[in-house]
Amino acid sequence: RPWKPTEPGLAPTRRQAELAVFVAGRNDGRTWADLALEYNDTHPDAKYREWRNLARDAKRDYALVTGEPLRWRNADEPESFGPLDEAKEFLRAAEKDLI
Repeated sequence: RPWKPTEPGLAPTRRQAELAVFVAGRNDGRTWADLALEYNDTHPDAKYREWRNLARDAKRDYALVTGEPLRWRNADEPESFGPLDEAKEFLRAAEKDLI
């Protein structure tokens, strides 16, 4: 999918694009802390001291590159997720309470 800028004339830097691709390829249920360890191992020249800073930058850069917010999958979330799936789960839970 082609890059869509979030602001006119705003283009990602190479580092921002690389971080967006890195996190998109590892959005598999691991924690941000685990991702930061892997990132630091593979990018010794651009290490993060705090995993929270990696999460902040990853969310920003992913949105910049794709035009969409990053939805980070947690280990305890189901394989399928997103606003529609969350709404379906809410309705299923509410239906069980009514029966």
